[in-house]
Amino acid sequence: MGFFSSGPTPFELMLKKQKTSNTALRFGGNVYIYSSTSTGAYLPGYTSGSNYTIRAFAGKEKQEQITKHWIFYYGGDVGASYLYTYNGYANNLVISNESTNSEIGGFLTPFLGVRFQINERIYVSTEASLQATYAKRIATWKTYDSNGFLDTEAENKFNNFSFNLRPAAGLFFFYRF
Repeated sequence: MGFFSSGPTPFELMLKKQKTSNTALRFGGNVYIYSSTSTGAYLPGYTSGSNYTIRAFAGKEKQEQITKHWIFYYGGDVGASYLYTYNGYANNLVISNESTNSEIGGFLTPFLGVRFQINERIYVSTEASLQATYAKRIATWKTYDSNGFLDTEAENKFNNFSFNLRPAAGLFFFYRF
């Protein structure tokens, strides 16, 4: 099991199942929840925001022994994600505008890395990857009049494609069961 530093979350859990002496299956995911509300120092208004992200993946890893302690590995992961964000603003304690984003998508991540085997059960590693992502996003904007009644509403749908190069910048800790 490993703890990974990841983009949108403080850590990611991963379970590796060693299938042969040089092949492993990888399963993992993360959940990120953020919420905040702040008030103005001089105005009777506030802003509110929240963000929820869920990601899960599975993959395959090939491993090649370099020395007694060093192992090179490479492979790929495939996964799915869901994201929801909300932002709202109120003035004089009456909501004035708000926006939401809802996104569902998938990703493919080829990777390569190196690990150092500390002992039979513990190792540290670092890996670089290129993540290709497709997501369908629905964005909604609403404005309200001074009494808090809905004034305007707009909705847009987007197809997002992105590529993200993630350099080998972190150390990851694994414990073998």
